[in-house]
This record gives sequence, C-alpha cells and structure tokens, in this order.
Amino acid sequence: ADIKNLLKNFRSISKKGASLNQEQFIAMYKLYYKKKLSPEDALDLFDLYDKSHTGTVSFVDFASVSSVLYGGNAELKLACVFDAFDRDQAQTLSGETFAALVARMRRHAARNAASIPGESCE
Repeated sequence: ADIKNLLKNFRSISKKGASLNQEQFIAMYKLYYKKKLSPEDALDLFDLYDKSHTGTVSFVDFASVSSVLYGGNAELKLACVFDAFDRDQAQTLSGETFAALVARMRRHAARNAASIPGESCE
C-alpha cells in the first residue's frame, strides 16, 4: 500500500510526468517525509536522487534511493552517496571530488546536529 501511495503522490506532483524537476522533487520530499529542507539540503538530496544526472528524478530513482537512505545499512548508504559523486561512473573519485563529498557531509551533519540540543559535529 505504501508504494501505491508513493506512486500516486509522485504522479500528482509530476503532473503525470515520468520524472520530477528540482522544484517538484522538493515538494515530493516534503510531502512524503514531512520534513523541511534547507536550500543546501534540498540541492544535496536532489543531486543524490538524480542518479542519471539529467536534472530530473524518476520514480524508480526516488523509490530506490529512499529505500537505501531510510532503510539501508551504512554500507549501502555510503555506496549510494559515492555513486552520486561518481559522475563518470568510473568507480573512482578524484581528491577534489572526495573533498567536496566530505565537505557536504560535514555541512549536513553540522546542520542536523545544530537542531539537536547537546549534539555537535566538532
């Protein structure tokens, strides 16, 4: 039943299209996960879900990435994030790309920890 609701909402937000643009993705994410997103988090998540790097997110990508991020183990989550940064699908990251990955993860962790009393990423 949950996948049917996901598909129904996806079709509604995409206006019966096959994929979501960034604005539609943010609306879908907020509706499905009931979470507010900062502009930085929205961009990071969109990049992560846009597995084909086309500027759109398909239903299959939304469902599969969601299942890993919100139900997968740490290894699957790391592989998902790695794939998002491995734009040429060479299974390697340059030092510069790896540094960008770590910087994004630190920013995201710092923003999330700031909303939890007593937590810090430092």
